Amino acid sequence: MKHLFLLLFLAIALLLSINGCKKDDTIISPVTNNAPSAPVNPVPANNSTGIDDSTAIILSWESTDPDINDTLKFDVFVGTTLPLSTVPLAGNLSTASYNLGVQTFPGTTFYWQVKAKDNHGASAAGEVWQFTIRTRP
Repeated sequence: MKHLFLLLFLAIALLLSINGCKKDDTIISPVTNNAPSAPVNPVPANNSTGIDDSTAIILSWESTDPDINDTLKFDVFVGTTLPLSTVPLAGNLSTASYNLGVQTFPGTTFYWQVKAKDNHGASAAGEVWQFTIRTRP
């Protein structure tokens, strides 16, 4: 009877090892996501004066993401006073530019900021930039 139990035990152990029930030494590292770079190189340049508002004012900037497969979207905040609103004037833009349109506010200073977001929820906000519309004679 003891031999029968021993044989049964050995048979079960053998079956378990054949079926792959063994320690898995594979280490799986967690996937990390890097935040995009903060937007830089604004156009119009920061502190620009004399911006012509007789044609459309196009805001543009540069931003990248170190994770090459990430998709970037941008929120643009614009105002004439600080602090800027927490609600973007334009949200989820897929390009690094925004057509502000034709402004008819000679001498007005506009403040603007861009927030870059990747498709994993990481984000980075650029500095608050400003430009001033030219004063008409």
